[in-house]
Amino acid sequence: GGNLFSFDIGTLAAGQGGIFHVYFNLSCDAPLGATHCAEAHILPDSLCPGEGGWNGSNIEAQVLCDQDSVRFFLKNTGTGAMPNALEYVVVEDVIMYRAGSFQLGAGQTLTLDAMPAQGSTWRLESPQQPGHPFGGLAASALEGCGGINTQGLVTMLPLDGPNPFEAIDCQQNRGSYDPNDKQAEPSGFGAQHLIAKNTDLEYRIRFQNTGTDTAFRVVILDTLSTHLDAASVRPGAASHAYDFAVLDGNVLRFTFDNILLPDSNVNEAASHGFVSFRTKQQPDNPDGTFINGRAAIYFDFNEPVITNEIFHTVGTGFVVSAVQDGFSSEKLHVYPNPSNGTMWFDLPDDGFSGKFRLLDAAGKTLRTTHVSGRQFRFDAAGLRAGTYFYVVEKQGVAAYSGKITVNH
Repeated sequence: GGNLFSFDIGTLAAGQGGIFHVYFNLSCDAPLGATHCAEAHILPDSLCPGEGGWNGSNIEAQVLCDQDSVRFFLKNTGTGAMPNALEYVVVEDVIMYRAGSFQLGAGQTLTLDAMPAQGSTWRLESPQQPGHPFGGLAASALEGCGGINTQGLVTMLPLDGPNPFEAIDCQQNRGSYDPNDKQAEPSGFGAQHLIAKNTDLEYRIRFQNTGTDTAFRVVILDTLSTHLDAASVRPGAASHAYDFAVLDGNVLRFTFDNILLPDSNVNEAASHGFVSFRTKQQPDNPDGTFINGRAAIYFDFNEPVITNEIFHTVGTGFVVSAVQDGFSSEKLHVYPNPSNGTMWFDLPDDGFSGKFRLLDAAGKTLRTTHVSGRQFRFDAAGLRAGTYFYVVEKQGVAAYSGKITVNH
């Protein structure tokens, strides 16, 4: 029912695999740049408590759009109670809106306070209990409830954890693009594409036969960065059957034999293909580690097509925290908001001294200025119309944060 599909794949012997495809048409009414997600879950998914000190608890996060509200749920779907409390965070766009601790028995659900549906991108995440066989984060994100004010933030942070029973694929729709490219999830935060250390990366390489005849063999070579663990690579979904090999320690080779890929002039829709794979970083890459790479795509005996370069930077603290003891973002007053020019920020502290930062929807800092006293003036001249985020820092931590809208 609804958008849920079930496939009975029968009995699989150890090491046996298979592939099937689901095709869908994107609505012509979908806004350009909107994110579309599909989730898959394979059963049975039973785990074995007792190994590594794990007691059987398993956390799942869920963010749902319920008419005029956004609702948040944390569930323990495992067979054991959580032995210790864990910390969750709720992020609105690029600002941490809420944080707290929770502890659930087997089968219990924690329902957090709902938020009004106003077009923000919301994210809920929690770590798994120490000793969990797969670890990682339980995370869920939602875009477009009550409209779409921000785009591209769903894939900025990781959603698809290391649990092999589950998979999440989120992609933005786009206009024209290079048909031979390399993409990554998470895409990373800001212009540096910041990710946390030990965050897995899921790569997708897309290709298209834009020649004048059928391609019989396609080979993709991808040399992994030394900051990635080639031994952890897990080949994933693809458009066609392929063989996989690792050459010289860190060169990945995907071979599509007898692919019979028609050229785009004969059958544009069938001329496309893709392959995906997942990899771990090297353990505890230090902040500032630059992870980059591109792939070479060979169509039969032609010269290779080289994809774009994809890159990430390892870092910390890139999601702005608005959750600080002793401060309250509700006390700061901004007016007029929206505005087509000047805005005034009123602070409750006459002796306030700190720093004002303006960020765009991707978390990039656009302006920085020192502020002092009870009131300061902000000039929106030169900014494009749209939604922006501000953070007012005191002694290096976020004291106030929120949104402003610029109209022209």
